[in-house]
Amino acid sequence: MTLTTRPHRAALPTALLLLALAGCSAENADTSDSVGGGTPDPAQTAEDPGGPGPDDDAGGEDGGEGGSGTAPGGGLPEVIAALAGVDIADWAEHLAGVHGVTWTESGVELGTDEGDGRLRWQTDTREGEGGLLLSAEAVTDAEGRATRINCTAAEVPDFPAGQWEFLADCVTAAGVEGVERRAAEVWITDAFAALGSTAETTRDSTVIGGAEITASRSSDTASVVITAP
Repeated sequence: MTLTTRPHRAALPTALLLLALAGCSAENADTSDSVGGGTPDPAQTAEDPGGPGPDDDAGGEDGGEGGSGTAPGGGLPEVIAALAGVDIADWAEHLAGVHGVTWTESGVELGTDEGDGRLRWQTDTREGEGGLLLSAEAVTDAEGRATRINCTAAEVPDFPAGQWEFLADCVTAAGVEGVERRAAEVWITDAFAALGSTAETTRDSTVIGGAEITASRSSDTASVVITAP
């Protein structure tokens, strides 16, 4: 009897142990699903992958109310500094009286592609001494303040007569604040002499008072442009 009883007693704990282990596994599986640690439902994942979607309000500095994303200054007209002290009407009258240029446009509004709210002043080309062709142009803002002045002498001969005088007068007659007449005349004369006459365009520029003056020359055409520094 002793031999048959011992194997039977040893088998009982083993069966109980297997049942206990099976119960723990089932409990762990239920717990894992309850805390989201199991495999997600594919249908649910496709429906809502998580995180803010295109229709969600992300908030923060770049989102939510006021977060339009528009680039700074987008759609605003360009702001160009005006030349202080210039009276375009007086300047135009001076060039017409002294150099004989005829103004064909006086305060005509520019097209949209050239700048809203700006006005153009433009002369016909006039033949001057020695065959020089003289012309002048200016641009103002909507309030009439000059933002750019340009004078040109074309058909410049090898030994120009009247070229420097016209271009220097274009600068000094504008009356830009701080532009001393003698300093402007000397710089313009020296600059064009140094630029010479070549097929390629050459330039030099300087700042005198409240004006940045750029001299350029290409073959037989010379010009000066005045803008604010």
